Order: sequence, then structure tokens, then C-alpha cells
Amino acid sequence: MERVMKVLTLCVLSVALAGCWHEEKPINVVRPVSVVMVERMAEYEKEYVGVVTPQESTVLAFPVAGQVVAVNVVEGSDVRKGEVLARLNPEEMTLQFEAEKANFQTKQSILDRSERLLARNAISLQEVEIARAELQAARSSYEYALSQLSNTRLTAPFDGSIEKRYVEQFQRVGVGEPIVRVINPARLDVTFLLPESDADIVYAQERFTVIFDNRPDIGFEAEIKASVNASVNGAGIPVTLSITDARFSPQRYNVKSGFACRVKVGIEIEERFGDYVTVPLTAIFSPSGTDSETCVWVYDSADARVSMRRVITDGLSSADMVIVKDGLRGGELVVTAGVYHLVEGQKVSLLNGESL
Repeated sequence: MERVMKVLTLCVLSVALAGCWHEEKPINVVRPVSVVMVERMAEYEKEYVGVVTPQESTVLAFPVAGQVVAVNVVEGSDVRKGEVLARLNPEEMTLQFEAEKANFQTKQSILDRSERLLARNAISLQEVEIARAELQAARSSYEYALSQLSNTRLTAPFDGSIEKRYVEQFQRVGVGEPIVRVINPARLDVTFLLPESDADIVYAQERFTVIFDNRPDIGFEAEIKASVNASVNGAGIPVTLSITDARFSPQRYNVKSGFACRVKVGIEIEERFGDYVTVPLTAIFSPSGTDSETCVWVYDSADARVSMRRVITDGLSSADMVIVKDGLRGGELVVTAGVYHLVEGQKVSLLNGESL
């Protein structure tokens, strides 16, 4: 009998211990998590890489061929409008000019004499008309030679600086061969390539902000100045922005042509996507074995528990924010840290005493 009682006692203890083991389910483990409030996409931002470009720029070249005898500037030189930047050897042009000048003076003398003879009826009117025509041709050749002689001097078309010098002294150049590139560093624009998927931005009244890499703490307002009505080799649509912010000054913020920058676009989408929301990328996960689904953990502040919710995403609004077009509402709370360690209905605690 005593032995039977011992066996019964052991059985009771085993059942009791088994019951205690099953009570410690993972769902009862309170896990710390971080949560954020879901916000409606009344506005979101996209970011692109841009480059600073001058509003005024030109590549200067001689309209005549010849040997460069002087280049008065180097890259980075400041120049004033009308300043001589380079000169060609004027010898050939000078000889041609002197010949055309002499021919013009001769034709002028012939016409003067012909008109005097016509006044005495010594020659015909036809001979005078021929002399006048020859003088006109000589004048044209003379003026052309004069312009060619002046074309041996290359002058700055506006105040600016030399961005690029293409030739050296004593080099022989052809007609139209680049000599220097002049820019106006005081008037700058920003250009960037807009992906084809975002082409609607060109036609919408969006908010543009330019942030220069050497001043990441300041954003300057800008607006679209021009855009190309085509995609360049499938790479995107070239867009030029004009910086309209009254605070901006290239000299004050040391911004120069060729500098890299970021272009942020604040996109107003209330009418088009009023029900869309954004959540951090870290809130999105795929349940084990269901890679085709995307889910989030929704936090219920009433009982501090989480529940899994399937959502439909629509790409990124920025580098770390995901657009959700179905499955969430603005104002709900989603878990952003610890998503792979939770189970349905699990009780959680907020990290760092978050208050929501």
C-alpha cells in the first residue's frame, strides 16, 4: 500500500510540474520594442543628387585661324567684360587689311575722277556706275579685312572667371577651336536628373530645397527654371533649378560651379493619395515561409500587446521610409525594432520609456 501511495504521489508531482512548464509560453514573455505613429502621406520627400552650374557660361573661340601669341589668363582668373583674354599673330591679317585698304582708296579715287569727267560729259554714265560698283565691292572687302584683324583679339563677354583654358601660347588653332571657357560665378543654378518614374514632378507645384555638401546644415528654397522634354539615354529628365532663397549668396556660402548638392522635393499628394501612409523601413517584415507577403506589428496601447497586420507597399518615399497604400491608417502605432522576435498577441514594453 505504501508503495502504491508513493507512485500516486510521483504522478501528481509530474502532472503539476508539466502544468507549470506549459504556463511559460513565449507569448507571456514581455519583450521591449520601439514603436512609431503612422502618419498619412499628405506630403513626403524625395531626394536626388544635383550639381551646381553657372547661369552664364560660354566657350570662346577665334573666328579666324592663326597662331596664338598670347594667353593672358589661367584657370581661375577673374576677368572683366571687354578684357583681352588671348591674341593671335596679326601679321597675316594686317597684310590683308593693308591690301584691301589700299584697293578701297584706289577705287574711291577712280570714282571721284569719273564723276568729275561725267560732269564735263567726258565719259558715259555707265562708266561711272561701274566705278561705283567697284568701290562698293572694295569697301566690303576692306571692312571684312578690318573685322578679321579685330578678330585676332579675344575678349570677355561679361564679368566672370576662367573655368577652363584649352590652349597654350604659340599653339596654332583653327577656326572655332575652343580657347577658354568663361563662367559667371556670381549667378548659379542647380541641375539634376529626374527619374522617368517621377516625371510628374516637373508639372506639379512641388517644393524644392537645395542642400550643398559643404553646408549640410542649411537648405535653400528653389524652383524649376527649365526642363528637357525628353529622357537622356534613358537616364532621366534633365531639370534646372533656380535658387530663389533670399539668403543664398555664392560668395557668402562659398558655393562654386561644379559643386555637388542634394535636391529634396516635398511632394504634396493629399488629393492623389490621401489614404497612403509611410512607415520606417525597419517596421516591414515578411513572415517565415511567406516572402511574398509584407507585414507589420501593430501596437495596442490599451493592453500593451501586438498583432500582425498584412500591408501593401508602394515603394520608398526616402532612403528609410516605405509607402503603404493599404493595411494601415494614420495614427496607428507600429513596431520598428524587434519585429522578428514577436508572436501574435505578445505583451511588450516600450524602449526608453517612450510616451505615445
